[in-house]
Amino acid sequence: MGGHLNAYTSREQTTFYANVLDKDVPKALDILQNSRFDDNRINRERDVILREMEEDVTSNSPTAFAEMRWTGSIPLTSAIKLP
Repeated sequence: MGGHLNAYTSREQTTFYANVLDKDVPKALDILQNSRFDDNRINRERDVILREMEEDVTSNSPTAFAEMRWTGSIPLTSAIKLP
């Protein structure tokens, strides 16, 4: 089977996808639905996600402020000083 299997995570979702020939769709679905990852790989990815979340919060980006407001970390009425 040729093709490309990949995944990405955004703020709202995790997406797994496959670019394969029509005849290989059942096999690609089987791979995506029955994948197994060892704990080391999962922990490594978890560390990357946590680091990216921390960088987002410390970067003073607009998305960081939106996240803090959404989670209640800062009140909606707080004044935010941007650079």
